[in-house]
Amino acid sequence: VVISVVPALVRDVFGGGFQEAGLYRGLIGIGLASGAAFMSAFGPAMPLQLRVLSGVAGGAFWMLLLAIACALKLGPLVVGVALLGIGGAGAAIQVTVNAALQRFVPDSRRGRVFGVSDMCTTAAIAATSGMLGLPRIANLDRLTPLLLGAIGLGLLVTLWVAWRSYRRPHREYPGLIVLLSWIAQSYARLAGRLRRVGPCRIPRRGPVIVASNHTCGFDPILIQACCPYRLISYLVAREYYERPLAGWFMRLCRCVPIDRQKPAKSFLSQSLRLLREGGCLCIFPQGTFEQPGEPPPPPRPGVGLLALRTGAPVIPCCITGTRYFDSPFRAYLARHQARVRFGRPVDLSDLVARKRDPDAPRLAAERIMQAVEQLRRELSEAG
Repeated sequence: VVISVVPALVRDVFGGGFQEAGLYRGLIGIGLASGAAFMSAFGPAMPLQLRVLSGVAGGAFWMLLLAIACALKLGPLVVGVALLGIGGAGAAIQVTVNAALQRFVPDSRRGRVFGVSDMCTTAAIAATSGMLGLPRIANLDRLTPLLLGAIGLGLLVTLWVAWRSYRRPHREYPGLIVLLSWIAQSYARLAGRLRRVGPCRIPRRGPVIVASNHTCGFDPILIQACCPYRLISYLVAREYYERPLAGWFMRLCRCVPIDRQKPAKSFLSQSLRLLREGGCLCIFPQGTFEQPGEPPPPPRPGVGLLALRTGAPVIPCCITGTRYFDSPFRAYLARHQARVRFGRPVDLSDLVARKRDPDAPRLAAERIMQAVEQLRRELSEAG
């Protein structure tokens, strides 16, 4: 549609002649090339849902902007930017469709499916050009803003339907959390070059504790990116929890603040409440970062106390390949080669029977960290 109405845009908005239509169609081509290059570079790191939503949302925005620019005659600059944006969004949608087909269609049928897809695309372009160019429709050029606006609204409806479809499996979480989770996955794969080794063993439902070694401030994003179907809450230092933006985000994720001066008392009640409500809580039993060249800090008994008090399964997790920084926030700006591996639930059944023993939480924490160390050895052997 946009390609077909370019001559009307050239005459009514740009004030030029039809001979200049090729130049402005070229803007769409530049947008297509730029969008395809961007999606080829960064698209593989983005979840399919985020690629679809961003492409359709971009198409709706730029199409409605073009309709407004055409109706109000805002001039060549706004229209040119809108044409570039439409080309980029169109490329994003097309590349995403092709990537999805390659992912889901078996090799034996891929040629036929791609052939049908290309035929439908070409037929749609031909049909649109024919409907707009062949019949004699009175004052067709004056209907251009309405036509573009209708397509923009159609894309908004498509965006709403896609969002509801992708939102359905995660409806127990706020929509913003779901969207931020997809963005976190993308960033973890780009900046962290993240690869999960083996399956994610975190249950989809019910209370669960994830116990992991702590390598840098980027660890929570890496663990969450490896478990896209569930929101993971974390223990965080109270000083970070009280910062305006960081605190808002941590409350959104149901993180539990912990007072470094009195860690045993500050986290227990909220952690127990979270787990009894069926939440997923990630704990770094060592309580601090592992410094390169230094022996890992011994585990603190808090994770064992929670596991014995609630009976929640404990999933060990090991992270390797990250870069160490003293500042937890600097790690988010660095490049890593992160590897994450989850283990099977740690067997604490013998300690549950003696949970009133004062040594039981410490023994449980040590057993959990032994499982984490076993995962570290397996990651080392796997390279």
